[in-house]
Amino acid sequence: MSSSSAQLSDKSDFPSFYRLVGPDNARGQVGALISLLLTFGWDRVSVINTDTQYTKDLATAFGNKWTGDIAYSHTVSIRPNGTVEDTSIDQALDGMPVDDPRVNSRIIVLLAHHQHAYTILQRAQQRKFQPDTVWVGTDGWTGRSFGSDTEWMPDIPGYIG
Repeated sequence: MSSSSAQLSDKSDFPSFYRLVGPDNARGQVGALISLLLTFGWDRVSVINTDTQYTKDLATAFGNKWTGDIAYSHTVSIRPNGTVEDTSIDQALDGMPVDDPRVNSRIIVLLAHHQHAYTILQRAQQRKFQPDTVWVGTDGWTGRSFGSDTEWMPDIPGYIG
């Protein structure tokens, strides 16, 4: 369980836990994420999350609160050394419904820590994955430095978070 898990808000189970950051629920990150998506008028998204407790909790909370369509979801595997498995990224991208506009979503909610998100984004760019994709993230990776090597990042459509 991550420190921003909504489960920690239960005072009967965690009487001495005090928050400095809001929980990952409708009042916190998930609510902000949903509000952002709805502000843009997006009602169908795909969700990619990594296999960490933090991002699995976020994905579950998002799925429970999101009233739009989830076109596709996939959990990307993390190796024991903490790096992302390339084959799992490929499975996520290959499984995405990109050919049929009735079920496709060019809006992808990426729930990952920054070091994993950058690997996923870079792999998608290398593969020339659906170039009109809008990647939407949470504070796990947005607003963080991509480092000095950003040549691989496409100019459009962009990243939002």
